[in-house]
Formats: sequence, C-alpha cells, structure tokens
Amino acid sequence: MDGRRRGRRATFLDSPAGGAYIGGVPGVSAELKATVQLALLLLCLFALGAGVIVLVLQPSPGAIEIVLPTATPQPELKVYVSGAVNRPGVYLVQPGDRLEDVLAFAGGLTEDADLRHVNHALRADDETHFYVPRIGEQVDSPAASPDDGRVNINTASAEELEALPGIGPGRAEAIIERREVEGPYARGEDLLLVPGLGPKTVEGILDLVTVD
Repeated sequence: MDGRRRGRRATFLDSPAGGAYIGGVPGVSAELKATVQLALLLLCLFALGAGVIVLVLQPSPGAIEIVLPTATPQPELKVYVSGAVNRPGVYLVQPGDRLEDVLAFAGGLTEDADLRHVNHALRADDETHFYVPRIGEQVDSPAASPDDGRVNINTASAEELEALPGIGPGRAEAIIERREVEGPYARGEDLLLVPGLGPKTVEGILDLVTVD
C-alpha cells in the first residue's frame, strides 16, 4: 500500500514529458510561459518601432507664420507760416500739433512780432496758413489765425511775397514789376514769365498763391 501511494505521488509531481508542473497543478509549463512572455515582448517592441517610424515619416506641418499688425499710416499734414517768423515756409506737422509747434519749426518769432495777436494754442490743420503780424501792422483779423492759406500775387506787397518759399526781395520786386507792366496774373503758372523764377521755384509755391 505504501508503494502504491508513493507511485501515485510521483506521478502527480512529474509530467509525462519530464517537465515540472507549476505549483504542482497541471497547466502551462515554465518553459512555455517564458516563450509566451518573449513573444509578447517582441510584439511590444515591434509596435513601438512601428509608432516611431510613423512619427518620423509623418510630414512636418511647416514653419508657423506670425503676422504682425501693420501700423496705420499717419496722414500728411502741411501748414504754411509767414510774417514775423525767422524761417517762413511750408512745414510738415503731425496730427494734434498746434501753432507753438509750427513756430518752433519756423525758427521762432522775430523781435518785432506782435505777440498780442498770436494764439499759440491754435490747432494746425492741413493746408492752414498762419500769418504773424509785426508790431504796428494793421490786421483785419486776429494774427496767426488760419485763413485760406494763399497769397494773392496780384495784390500782395513785397513783404507778403517774400514770405513765400524761395522768394527773396529781388524776386518779390520782379513779381510786382511784371504785374504792373503786363497787367494782373491770370493764373499762378504765369509766374514762370517773371525773370529769375525757374520751374522748380514756381512749382514750390503754386499751392500757396492765388490770383483772385
């Protein structure tokens, strides 16, 4: 009887193929389990490698273009200042500038400027003409106030003509002499007929003069 028990115990612990059973229970052998684990590991490595290849071969989205907002161009404002200033002429100003800014561009006021009629707070709008009178000069309206911005070449005095860019005493006298001899100017371009006035000078003052 003891032999039969020992025989059965040996049969229970040993597999027919000579491999030990896991935990003493018939099932997957340790050798088979190792094979399955190796297969799973290889499968995971294959999937990981495939994923890396897909990422590498995926086309690049390209460079990201950043569009910066463009600055809004400021309007070009030009004003004309004449009279008792050191450098009369046409000046480019910025929106919001006032007469005090224009006078700074023009080199400031002369010693004989009549400050009682100068309003430094006047706003400088496009095509504005500021005229600063001299002490003792008779003016019909407050000095340095904006008007139509143009000098009437048929009635202007030599002093008023000299306030135009590029017009000195000699050219001012030539303009007056021409209208006295030949009659009033019909248009601004007639200044080309004045001796000593070239096309460049006339072009620079056409917007600042009138014949009315």
